[in-house]
Amino acid sequence: MNGVSKVQVHKSTIYLVRHGESQANVSQINMKPEEDVLTEKGRTQADLLGKHLKDVVFTKAFASSYARSQDTANFILTNSNMAVKPELKYDARIRERELGDFVGRPAKDAFMALFAAVKQGTPLLKFEIPGAETTQEFDGRIESFVDDLFDELRQSTQPETVLIVSHGLTILRLLARLREPSKGLELNSWCFNSASTPMTNTSYHIFTIQVPPKECEDKICLDFLKFNEKCHLEPLGESNVDHGESLASAFTKLKQTDASANCAMQ
Repeated sequence: MNGVSKVQVHKSTIYLVRHGESQANVSQINMKPEEDVLTEKGRTQADLLGKHLKDVVFTKAFASSYARSQDTANFILTNSNMAVKPELKYDARIRERELGDFVGRPAKDAFMALFAAVKQGTPLLKFEIPGAETTQEFDGRIESFVDDLFDELRQSTQPETVLIVSHGLTILRLLARLREPSKGLELNSWCFNSASTPMTNTSYHIFTIQVPPKECEDKICLDFLKFNEKCHLEPLGESNVDHGESLASAFTKLKQTDASANCAMQ
C-alpha cells in the first residue's frame, strides 16, 4: 500500500419540490407572503405528492420561511411511511424572491417590466425589482444555502435523501447557480429546456450528488434523474394544467423575444 487511504464519498439524493398552488397563483396578484397560503387545490396537490413519495426515506428536510412551502413539506412528511421522520427545518434563504414595489399589484405588471428591460438589453437574470432585494442578494442567499448543504453532505457518514420545498423562481435560480463555471461542478444528464422551464405546482426534480472532501481534487458530481416530474397529479385530470404552465409559456415567449435573454438562460 502507498499509505494513502481512499476517502469514501457517499451518493446522496435530492428531491427539489415546488410548493402547491397558492392564493396568488389563482388571483394572479402579487400578495404578501403571509397572505399567500395554499388553496384547497394546492393542499390536494401536496397530499397527492405525499402519497406518491410515501416510501421515500428522507433523512433531511428543508422548506422556505413561507407557509405555502412549509405546508407542502408537511403534507409530504405526514404521508410518509417512515417510522422516524426528519425534522423539517425552515430556511429563509430559499424563500421566493421579494417583489418590492410589485406587491399588491397584478403579476403581469412584473412580467411587463421584465419584458421591457430585456428589450432594452438587460440580461434576463440581471433584472432588478424596484424596492426589493437586489439580484446579487437573491443569488447570494441561494448560494449560501447550497454551500451549507454541500458541507452537510460532505460531513455525512452515510448517503442522505434530502427533501427541499421551495418556490418557482428560487428553484430556477438555484439550478442556474449550479451551472456557474465558478462552482466547478460536474453535471450529468443535464437538460437545458427542462431545467430552465418554470415548474408546475408540486412538480419536482430529482438528482443525485457526490460531494468529495475539500482537500480532494475531484469535482462535486450531480446526476439529474428527473425534471419537472408531476405524474402524481394525474388524478386531477385537466386541472393539472395550472399556473406553472402559463408561467412557462411566458418564459418561452420571453426567451424568443430577445437574443440576450436566450443567452442569459443558457
